Parts: sequence; structure tokens; C-alpha cells
Amino acid sequence: MKIYRKKLVVHFMLSVTSLTLVQLPASDGTLYWSRDDLFTLRGNYTWGSSINKTRFTEQEKNLILQISNAYRSMVFPRAVGMRDFSPGPGYSIEQAFYMFHEEGSKYDIYTDKCTHWNTCGHYRVLMNEKSCRMGCALNFCKSYSHSEYPTPSTLLMCSYDGQYTTDVKPYTVGPAGSNCENMGYNWSIKRNNLCISATERKFNLGYDGNTTVLGFDYNDVVMVEEMNLATPA
Repeated sequence: MKIYRKKLVVHFMLSVTSLTLVQLPASDGTLYWSRDDLFTLRGNYTWGSSINKTRFTEQEKNLILQISNAYRSMVFPRAVGMRDFSPGPGYSIEQAFYMFHEEGSKYDIYTDKCTHWNTCGHYRVLMNEKSCRMGCALNFCKSYSHSEYPTPSTLLMCSYDGQYTTDVKPYTVGPAGSNCENMGYNWSIKRNNLCISATERKFNLGYDGNTTVLGFDYNDVVMVEEMNLATPA
């Protein structure tokens, strides 16, 4: 069994190809999606200058937490005990985390296999139900001594506290948050499909359920598979 430190690294010279939106219309305006629709880029994100940028602002730190929790809250198939992220000790943030999330389109949770070579590791780390703390850093690099990446460039790296192993699925499939009450005081309450503590609920801390930070309000979406519906021909 191989055990790794949980680090996600994205190189800002990479590009992302948008997928085609497919949705089933409904008379009441509800959107019925298949799982593939979750990985379509919704936001019109732009690349900002990251030259000589070596630290995040407080606003950027909060944005990272909000984006990460938003993606975790809408994971499909659903997770029975996905924890809410809070800060750990510790250049387009939206686009960078979309790259991590989009890898899920190449991952099958039931077989725990990547469907396109080994290209879903970042997604598996992002969706690790055991993680509850995260910290990110970035650095501008004018050159590398040993790297295939072009320079100059900015690297973003995030580290997570949950143990990541290659032979264990990142989360347990089931009704969203259905196992929270069995996870102890710190994670006993379900809110926004994630498990939180009574303290978080009392003081209204943690993820607020706002998915528009991803460029779209996913709270208006119903998954076709969840309703046992079939996509019409």
C-alpha cells in the first residue's frame, strides 16, 4: 500500500478545454443533469498576473476554502461523510481548482479507476472524505533546475491533512451526509451536503452553501441518476 502526502499542484501555463453543456429541460425551470454535466466549466474566469506573487490575500484564502467546499458538497455519486474544510496552518484560483475538479470526469468511484490514463489523482485528493484541514501556497519561478514546465510561471500547491492511499476510494458512496451523525461530535451535523460540528452550526462557521463562486448556482440542479431517470434519446 502506498501512502502519499496530500498535495495538489497546478501549473498556471496549463489550459482547460470547456465541455458541451447537456441538460434536460423541465416545465418548472429545474435543471436535470447527468454526472458529466458537473464537469463543464461554468464561470468566465480570466488569468490574472501572478508575476512575483508569493502569498495569498485573506480574500483569496477564503475563496480557496469556498471553492473547495463547494466542489466537495456537490460530489456525485454522493458521499455519506464528506467533511467541511476549514483553514489549516499554514493565478486564477477559480481556474486552478476547476482543473482539479474536472479530473473527476475521468474517474469512476465504483471501480476506483481513472478512465483516461492516470489523470484523476488531483480529484481524488480534493474529494478525500477524511480531509478537514487544508493549506495552500504559491510561488513565482523564473526558472527550474529540473522540470518539464515552461518558465517563467507560477505554481500553486495545496496540502490536506487526510491520509491519501492509492488503494482506498476517496469517499464512501451513499445519500449525502447520511453518516454524519455517526462520525462523532466534530462532524455530527449535515449541512450543505457536508459534515460539520455543532460549534460551526452555532456560530455559523464554515461553508455557507453558496456554489455561485463556481460560476453557476448548482443548488438548482437535480441529478438524473439520483432520481432514477433516463436521458431521452
